[in-house]
Amino acid sequence: MIGRHLRTLSSSAVHKFRGHGNAMNWFAPNITPEAKYQRKQWLHSLEKKQHNDMGEWSKKNNMIYPPLEEGEPPRPHEIYWGRSRVAICRRVMARTCLTVNNLELQDALDKMYNLKAREGFIMYEVLREARDFASKRAPSANTFHIAECWATVLNREYRHGYAILRKRDLTNIYVLLREGPPPAEREKLTTEDAIDHYLEGHREKEIPLTW
Repeated sequence: MIGRHLRTLSSSAVHKFRGHGNAMNWFAPNITPEAKYQRKQWLHSLEKKQHNDMGEWSKKNNMIYPPLEEGEPPRPHEIYWGRSRVAICRRVMARTCLTVNNLELQDALDKMYNLKAREGFIMYEVLREARDFASKRAPSANTFHIAECWATVLNREYRHGYAILRKRDLTNIYVLLREGPPPAEREKLTTEDAIDHYLEGHREKEIPLTW
């Protein structure tokens, strides 16, 4: 029979425990309405701690370059943007960052807008903020493309549940916008190219403490 804790749950929640008897009673307090509300409040508190001050990365926007020499092409505008302490898994966010690399800014915004997932909404907000900042630094923000984009883990937040420990990554997102069209796509590697790259790496490696 399903235990006393499971009797107060909804039918959809109880369905997950069907066939387990009393073996899953220890986890039942974590899926009560009160426990779910506390978890949502905890995640909401983490979202309030987000900010756009990326330290040395943000200071690069104020970098002063030497004057151009005669005949040298004009230096393209670069925008260094990001968001810190985003409560999301780094691996999920890293895949999204890889998706928008070397895309035009408007094209990346369209893709993230149509991505019906939380990571897509976060990346859309970050790129929209970067576009607004770029519009203040350059004549037109529509001429930028995403030169670099990646995500790293800043730290992890923990919260105790009922007989469990909840963990949430706090991820930093870095975005570099560069004026001009994106570079041309490189040719895809074939199987023979991958074999040559593998063998060349072994031929050039050095083994220490050998003579």
